[in-house]
Amino acid sequence: MKKWMAVVLLGGSLVQAQVLDQGWRFVVQPQSVEVLDGGAVLIRYDLSKVPLETSLNSVIWYKGKVSGEGSNPSFAVWAVNEAGAKIERVSEATFKPNTDGSLPFPVSEYVRDHLKDGTVSFLIAPRAAPGFSQTVEFTGKPALAIVKVQKPNYELKELLAPVWQGSRMVNETVLPTSYGGKPAEGNLAFIPSKIISVKNYALDKTYEEGKDYTVDGRTIRLTKGGSIPFFNYEELYHNNPQAKPRVMETVDGGYLTFSESALFNDKQLAVTYEHSEPWNGPVPQSAKKILPKSFQTLEKGEPLKLVVFGDSISVGASASGKSARAPWMPRWADLVADELHNRYGSDIDYINPSLGGMIAEWGRNTVNGLVSFEKPDLVILGFGMNDAGRPFSTEQFIANTKAMMASIRAQNPDAEFILLMSFQNNPKWRSLAPMIGYLKALKEMEGPGVAVADMWSMHGYLLKHKTYWDMTGNHVNHPNDFLVRVYAQTLLATLGLE
Repeated sequence: MKKWMAVVLLGGSLVQAQVLDQGWRFVVQPQSVEVLDGGAVLIRYDLSKVPLETSLNSVIWYKGKVSGEGSNPSFAVWAVNEAGAKIERVSEATFKPNTDGSLPFPVSEYVRDHLKDGTVSFLIAPRAAPGFSQTVEFTGKPALAIVKVQKPNYELKELLAPVWQGSRMVNETVLPTSYGGKPAEGNLAFIPSKIISVKNYALDKTYEEGKDYTVDGRTIRLTKGGSIPFFNYEELYHNNPQAKPRVMETVDGGYLTFSESALFNDKQLAVTYEHSEPWNGPVPQSAKKILPKSFQTLEKGEPLKLVVFGDSISVGASASGKSARAPWMPRWADLVADELHNRYGSDIDYINPSLGGMIAEWGRNTVNGLVSFEKPDLVILGFGMNDAGRPFSTEQFIANTKAMMASIRAQNPDAEFILLMSFQNNPKWRSLAPMIGYLKALKEMEGPGVAVADMWSMHGYLLKHKTYWDMTGNHVNHPNDFLVRVYAQTLLATLGLE
């Protein structure tokens, strides 16, 4: 541990736990804050007054101002012991230059497992390559927000079962929509032989067949006077630029409703059912033959350093856990890292310096400072959604992707890669054309040390029977929890797990 530059003991000494009950969560003020050399901060929390056994979601909120020379500041959050020695890396957080406001540092998994320890300590430390980042000046008290929900309303094992296998679909999402004043309806991916449950998106309310809905083939149709919420199609696509909460222009000159809130989730259903139909879409294949080093490491149960580097989809945008709302689904990258550890027994040193709104050119410009110096064994690159909006040509996108790979291999020649092809954007918002070219070019790069995980085609098959708004969090380019799971399932299959 480096020497202290300054020590801030709240009130001049260690203070008793200050816990604020905000209804849906507890907010804990720090017992002590110690500012260390090099821009790191050591924070201790007394959790003895938090009346919970565990929690599904916890975040440290710390006001910070980013300034000076350099690029994106990136931090690692470490759990530390009483002596200040590092125990384990908890998470990462990367921020945009010149940011000024409350900065989130996720600590959910560690708090979940250690809430009853009484005291927890975290070290928030700069993690980028030396000289890369702007500096961050922290002010105020870093508050630890702990949600009261302690157990999820789902079995994760069920949710990670591949949608292309078996005869049971769990919590497939549907957003009932009324067309021309007719009863609202939505389609399932398969024709069900038996409906097991129809719930709200949060999974805390169950609807009744006959009273709230009927089933006609693959269609869930709402009954008159039932309690299930729905959209009128005219609320989703219209000609009103002032529609609330926000709109985006469509390719045909109209507008579509857009929101990063729970607007769409609140009207999406989660349907569990049995079926006997085959999956006739793409089936992700194991990349064992082309990622031999990663597979050998995993199969021996040896430590693997995994980096996920991409845009907001890789950050976890619209995953309910990332958005701090029910049903608290983790990010797809978290699911992948945890399942690799659970199934292979390897210690996964998982690092995710992804940042929302970014493009592969940004990745090319920042990879040295955010990724390469870590010398990862396996890197999942997840750019493309925002590149297509510029638009960057296929040649530009691939050149930026290859440059990132070359930078990483310069630090670790044995590094292997999974190139993640994004799910599809809403075609009413923006043409699919640029990304179709990306997919073809990425697949041409597949070979020794380089695999492709194709979410684009997985999503495309599901869209044969379902609407875009059945499976989105914001209606334009973020997946909802159902597609977050398909992301995880696709990557896990690529890494030999189904």
